[in-house]
Amino acid sequence: MEIALISLSLIRKICKDIEKGIHLNILISNCFILCLFFCMKESFINSHLPHICLFKYFLGIPCPGCGILSSFFAFAKFNIKASFNYNSAGPLLFLFLVGQIPLRILALRDAELRNKISYISKKLSNILILALATVWIAKMIII
Repeated sequence: MEIALISLSLIRKICKDIEKGIHLNILISNCFILCLFFCMKESFINSHLPHICLFKYFLGIPCPGCGILSSFFAFAKFNIKASFNYNSAGPLLFLFLVGQIPLRILALRDAELRNKISYISKKLSNILILALATVWIAKMIII
């Protein structure tokens, strides 16, 4: 669940220490995603873009990520109840993305913390994947 958008070959050119480069990649990627999210207008998303879920289109059931973007928008407006209604794992994912920024800055500044931060991030990623799967299974039972 750690999001890294920059290719490893480019990271190797930017940073000699590959471990430090991975933390830099995750930091830049999460900042980019959050900036993109905050630059979007909810009304634009809701009115101009159709809901496209290939999972739902082909299988007839919603995917584990259905409602995540709406959940993010609601959570950013501090509407916690609506955020959980769209996708119960959405607030956790939002907090995870925001939390990656200070953690990765710490990892870049302190080499001794890098392994600990990677370990914590991977454990939190596993919890998020479990949360998404649980929400998805619960939706399937309700449908």
